[in-house]
Amino acid sequence: MLLIVAVGLWFTRSRPEAVHEFKQRQLTFNSFENSVRSGAISPDGKYLAYTDEKQLYIKLIATGEVLRIPAPDELKDKNVNWAVVSPAAWFPDSARFMANAHPSDVDAGAVTKGTSTWLVSVLGHTPRKLRDSAEAYSVSPDGSLIAFGTNKGKLGDREISLMNAEGEQARKLYDTDESSAICCLTWSGNGKRIIYVKTDASGDTFLSRDLNGGPAATIFRPEETKKLQDFLWLPDGRFLYSVEEQGSSFNNSCNFWILPIDPRTGQVSDKPRRLTNWSDFCLGQMSMTADGQHLVFLKWSAAQTSYLADLTSSGTRISNLRHFPATENSDALADWMSDGKSLVLVSNRSGQFGVYKVPVDADEAEPIVIEGFGRNPRTTPDGKWIVYLGAGDKAPPADRKPPPVMRVSVNSGPSEKRLMAAQESAQNTRSVPFDPSTHCL
Repeated sequence: MLLIVAVGLWFTRSRPEAVHEFKQRQLTFNSFENSVRSGAISPDGKYLAYTDEKQLYIKLIATGEVLRIPAPDELKDKNVNWAVVSPAAWFPDSARFMANAHPSDVDAGAVTKGTSTWLVSVLGHTPRKLRDSAEAYSVSPDGSLIAFGTNKGKLGDREISLMNAEGEQARKLYDTDESSAICCLTWSGNGKRIIYVKTDASGDTFLSRDLNGGPAATIFRPEETKKLQDFLWLPDGRFLYSVEEQGSSFNNSCNFWILPIDPRTGQVSDKPRRLTNWSDFCLGQMSMTADGQHLVFLKWSAAQTSYLADLTSSGTRISNLRHFPATENSDALADWMSDGKSLVLVSNRSGQFGVYKVPVDADEAEPIVIEGFGRNPRTTPDGKWIVYLGAGDKAPPADRKPPPVMRVSVNSGPSEKRLMAAQESAQNTRSVPFDPSTHCL
């Protein structure tokens, strides 16, 4: 779903240490089966351009009226996924915005292969194509230029280019070699600097550059971006980004952070500051009105469903496949207990994720760990303990410490910390099989 939050006081009267409770208003109401994929608010705050699994829409925020954008003739017989350009889709007059059409049968890693960029009018006319084999990233603050990516390489697009508002006079801005990729250009409020992402074998690096030349300034290094979900360069020059919380499972907990950036040099000028203290969902696809008073973002959460089946005597076929446990919670079967009669379950049935024990012949689950659970529970070979990652701290990504490795009895009770280890250590722990096997999950 897409939500709008009022943020005016945050820019003018917030204290540096404050974590704010922003007033949220839901803008879209799609079902789970037809989820919202992208969206952006117009600079004047009147319109929301968004897409779902089916097509492209414009919503008049004041009245709730929704206008379906007709598909261009050349795409009517093709299966495409529309995406509103994020974060700067709209031209400053709020009369037009940019959207990309991605072939749904092309692997996401192919990036611009088959992707086309389109100009969409707020009047609801059929979109007009500006370019093939390109993915639009953003519109400049004065509306004169569109940044887009092209020239696919092994890791993604290897060129960022600019074209005018009519899709003409394209020129290459930056490129990179075959061992890396660049993407996602966004502009500063005055249009003089840009931020973009460079990807190589080490991960994503966020860079800032002056459009008139000069060296690039590093905003985030690869080790700082592993949990970063999305970003937005605010009108006042600060860098807003969303980060998945330490210990979050399946993108179920993210929050906003703010980072001051020197508008002259593009250098980070102070430490990042946490803005929200939310849980149970993640967020991205941020866009903001020109006056800085309202922020729109995409809010999502993931649910896990596990299945249990019986093995035939030969162990080569399964039967009686069923949803287990049969609840509407987010439930993930993590490991077997050593007796083969119960399973370790990760569930949010208490309102937050925890570890439970559930028998194979019942849906009722016994709580083992409710407070301080991180992820990756595993039973020990002797069948007496469950080892798991504890909840991590809430420091900025660059300063976070690895979570603790915890141990708790399979019969519940207090947990004890065993050691501090890198997250990969617990992720590589293997489940313990048991014999004879009569079920599989």
